[in-house]
Amino acid sequence: MNLRPKLLLGAIAVVAGIVLTLRTDSSKRAKEAFLGHLVHQRYAAAAAMLVAPSAVEPLPDGGLKVIAHDGTSKVVAAAKLPFVAGGEPAGAADQFHATALGPSTNGVLDTPAVVLRLSVDGDRIRIVSVGS
Repeated sequence: MNLRPKLLLGAIAVVAGIVLTLRTDSSKRAKEAFLGHLVHQRYAAAAAMLVAPSAVEPLPDGGLKVIAHDGTSKVVAAAKLPFVAGGEPAGAADQFHATALGPSTNGVLDTPAVVLRLSVDGDRIRIVSVGS
């Protein structure tokens, strides 16, 4: 085999590795930034990172309307906010959770938590579903 094709294949492999690394780092940064915005109640910044039709809309009473990518929505009461960062489901590096807990009595939540199931695509976030 000629040296030229070997060099070309080697160069392609190196470029593919660099692109994959940059994409993975971008996804991780997007996840961390989005969760930071939710935890610190910077909802306008969080909304700017979402893939439409996913949305978060602050309400006049301090609550938050969350709209999932499938169009379902849920209002999160102000007393439940802010969100806390959740974990990643096993085997799904592109998925993660955020949870609004709200008040508790003796360590037991007074009302069910609201869980956002999220996925990351590059530097954009999708609200897969919102539930309790």
